[in-house]
Amino acid sequence: MATCAAVSGGCSAISGRRKPHYNRYDNYMKSPLSKPIKTGKPKASHLEQHDKSHDKKGEIPETQVTPEIRLKKKIGPLVGIGIVIGTMVGSGIFITPSYVLASSGSIGTSLLVWTAAGLISIIGALCYVELGTMIVESGGDYAYIHTSFGPLPAFMYIWVTTMVGAPTMLAIMASAFSNYLLYPFFLGNFGCKPPSESLYLLSAVILTLVAFLNIYSVKWVTMAQGVCTIIVVLALLVIIITGAVKIGQGNTSSFMTGFQDLEGLQTSPGSVAIAFYGAWFAYGGWSILNFLIEELQDPTRDLPIIIIVSLPTVTVINLLVNIAYLAVLEPQEILASNAVAFTFSQKALGNASWIMPVAVSISMIGAINGGFLKGSRTCMVGARKGQFPNILGLIQVQRKTPTPALLFVLAFALIFMASNDIRKLINCFSFVTWGSVLTSIIGLLYLRWKRPELPRPFKVNIVLPIFFSVTCACLLTFGVSGAPFDALIGLGMTLTALPVYAVCIYWTSKPVWLGQLHYNITVFFQKLLFVGREETS
Repeated sequence: MATCAAVSGGCSAISGRRKPHYNRYDNYMKSPLSKPIKTGKPKASHLEQHDKSHDKKGEIPETQVTPEIRLKKKIGPLVGIGIVIGTMVGSGIFITPSYVLASSGSIGTSLLVWTAAGLISIIGALCYVELGTMIVESGGDYAYIHTSFGPLPAFMYIWVTTMVGAPTMLAIMASAFSNYLLYPFFLGNFGCKPPSESLYLLSAVILTLVAFLNIYSVKWVTMAQGVCTIIVVLALLVIIITGAVKIGQGNTSSFMTGFQDLEGLQTSPGSVAIAFYGAWFAYGGWSILNFLIEELQDPTRDLPIIIIVSLPTVTVINLLVNIAYLAVLEPQEILASNAVAFTFSQKALGNASWIMPVAVSISMIGAINGGFLKGSRTCMVGARKGQFPNILGLIQVQRKTPTPALLFVLAFALIFMASNDIRKLINCFSFVTWGSVLTSIIGLLYLRWKRPELPRPFKVNIVLPIFFSVTCACLLTFGVSGAPFDALIGLGMTLTALPVYAVCIYWTSKPVWLGQLHYNITVFFQKLLFVGREETS
């Protein structure tokens, strides 16, 4: 049988006898399978199928050192706090305040929504700490759903997350980046909004740059995330301090209406549920480290510390920022703005107003970075389990990054950039995301009952996951009544996983030529991207 091997001048086929000399990377440029893929029932995990060629004695001379292909444990407590805060505070507080206010109907209700969403997120994050320290496998929700309920629900999750969740989140962040960076320029120089083509082009550029930063180095990614976090926290402190000064000067008119409906708005259970989606989007990112759990230096020690520090901090920041917005801007000004922080800076900072959109744009880079981290690791773990193409589970030999998965997520994010309606994107994203979160928490309860012997270094009181599950179920139900069309889109995308699963995974008697085609495509991209299977020992 012919075997593909990488050599310094390219790739050559060898057969029969073994070559007298091997390049140091030969063993890792081989296909993830030692021979063309056979049809049949898929294995539970590709990582459990160690390449037989690795076990042959003399495959690589003893004098040569083979590179270790595995994700590096680079994330400690401080870096983890930076990643969580950087992802959360850049993921919505500059985008959704007008959305939450419009759906809440009143000032008082909107502030309650922001507070309650933060507290519920803290409860959910603590439940995820138990899951993350019990199932120490990257992929977050996918790993938890697969362990709890098996391959079909897990495939439905990874399908809708890859096709809708991660790309939608990245599209929202990239759109916000472009809006904040271009709005001041076009309004100041031309007195108009930036054209949609300019917004799309800049969004595509920033998505591509952040994706390639993730491909280049995990170390550079974590450093960039730390810088973005510092900048966004400073920007938020400017907003909070400015708001406090205005309140001290007596600017409290926006708060006088209390829970009275604002002009043209009204409060209903469905609209409040939609407001929660907007607020939860701003709190999105608290589970980011569950998707990177294998890259934490000590998950059992670090994950609880990171969550306990990050979540209360972000909750307080989000509430104070919204109060500051209301201290400077009238409710109608907030409702009419697509870039609330820029409108705030124009009114409060005068000639220094340009600082805010620049700082916010940088913070969006941190949120985009978090989206790529989460989406790529989900794809990678799905490929490990045999539910996604093999190539998406491979690691770049030199950079030790999941290059194929990052490029895959980037491609779908660029497709979703075609939509300019951020509110519809948020609704669709929220239905998909919170449905997945609810399934994971139900899985936690199921494992408490079915698998009590599993090690649980961190264990929450049973009341917390029950309360969180009931809250999520109620909000999803009311959300469907508030935005039925958006919910239908999310449900429809989820159900498309069923025929894909039936054809690609459940159907075991596929023709041989299809398996050979998959094998050839995998080998082609391995050579193109210089990727190999992650080592398991």
